Amino acid sequence: MIWLLATLSSTISLGAPLSSRPPGVEQAVLESRQQELHERIDVISKSLLGRDYRLDPMGEGVAPDDDPIVQYEAFDCLTYVEEVLSLALSDDTLSVDTLRQNLRYQSNVVTYAKRNHFMELQWIPSAIRQGYLKDITMTIGKTVPVTTDVTASTWARWRHRNRFSLTKAQRPVGTFSLQVLPLAEAMLAVDQFPAGSIVLSIHTPRTNTPTLVSHLGFVVPGTRPTLRHASSLGSKKVQDTPLYTHLRRLQTAYHVWPMLGVVIL
Repeated sequence: MIWLLATLSSTISLGAPLSSRPPGVEQAVLESRQQELHERIDVISKSLLGRDYRLDPMGEGVAPDDDPIVQYEAFDCLTYVEEVLSLALSDDTLSVDTLRQNLRYQSNVVTYAKRNHFMELQWIPSAIRQGYLKDITMTIGKTVPVTTDVTASTWARWRHRNRFSLTKAQRPVGTFSLQVLPLAEAMLAVDQFPAGSIVLSIHTPRTNTPTLVSHLGFVVPGTRPTLRHASSLGSKKVQDTPLYTHLRRLQTAYHVWPMLGVVIL
């Protein structure tokens, strides 16, 4: 789950140069260069199918989190989306590094404290503000509004707060609002999810938790709408799952903290 993306780190590291990418990934980037964005996302994301799932496989490249800023052996759901987006939107190797850093870090400052750890308060608004994504959830079906205030008290009550090496002053606070497509509505509208869009899984709000998003992946074309994602379920790989099956699983599998619906970017 992406809200457990906590490791320790600071300072800076450069991204991988083009020559260090696996041949299949490099070929997908080059061959899809002239295609539409949703097609590039499909081709590039497909080249990474079968890679291992590993929670928080990337860091800032120095102790105490010496995971590299980019590698291609394993992904979690967020780092997979970040890397595919960076490759699909880029014009050259240097812009891949810049795009990745813009998505992952505040003000392009590559430190642990400046990483966009929290989707609603950091990652989503940052990506939308920079023009990389837009929220299209309300165009898919009838949504419900969700507004949550995250305060110092929220953090004090959250039992996972110590998984993040952030001081009290570095913990983000504020109000986030989402228009969420309920799961029942989403399952009726799977054919309307655009190829290339990103689907985020949203839990029901609760006052002792500063985030509601626990998973995300890409919609890709196929004989039926498909979610391509790095998943800890099943084969624990980057894998394809029928979108309806994924939504049905969200509806039935989360008993302790039920899912409310999805957001589509």
